Amino acid sequence: LYNNAYFFEGGKMVDGNTVLISDWGEYNTESKMSVFNYDVQMKSPKFFLTTDTLYYDTRTSVAHIVGPSDITSGDSHIYSEQGYYDTKQDIARLMNRSVLSNKGKTLVGDSVYYDSEKGFSPAFFNVVYTDSVNKNKLTGNYGEYYENTGYAMCTDSAVAIDFSQGDSLFMHADTFKVINR
Repeated sequence: LYNNAYFFEGGKMVDGNTVLISDWGEYNTESKMSVFNYDVQMKSPKFFLTTDTLYYDTRTSVAHIVGPSDITSGDSHIYSEQGYYDTKQDIARLMNRSVLSNKGKTLVGDSVYYDSEKGFSPAFFNVVYTDSVNKNKLTGNYGEYYENTGYAMCTDSAVAIDFSQGDSLFMHADTFKVINR
C-alpha cells in the first residue's frame, strides 16, 4: 500500500554486509527508507548496534538512531540517544551528551564524532574526557581523543584533574594535552 512494506511480528532486512532485525518494521520502495521499532539489532562485521527505534536509508547506508542506543565496534562502545551512523565508512555523528568508551577511557560531549578507522574522536561543548585507568580527567568546550595513541586534548576553558594520588589536583589553562597508554 502506497509503496510501503511492513512486518509486525519480527523481520529481517539485509543491506550488503549489514543485517537489521526487529519486531516491527516498515520499508518504502520509493524513498528507500526503513523504520525499525522494538528490540532493533543491527549487525555487520565492523559493529553491533542495539536500540529501540532506528531509521535506515538503504541508498546511503546511514542509520539514524533516536532513543537509547548502544554501538560496539572492536574495543569501543558508544552510548547515544540521538545520532547518525554511516555503516559503510564506520563513522558516527552523535548528539545529546553521547558517551564514547574505549579501554577505561571515556569521552562525553554535547556532540561527539567518531571515526573508527582512524580511531579519532573530536567532541564539542561541555566535553569531559576521563581516564579511569590512569586516574585523570580533562574538561573543556572542545576535545579530541585518539584511541590508537592514547592522546587526548581539551581546550577552550580547559581544566585538568589528576586524582591518581589520595587528593585531587586541579589545573586551569588554555589547552591541556595528555598521552596515556
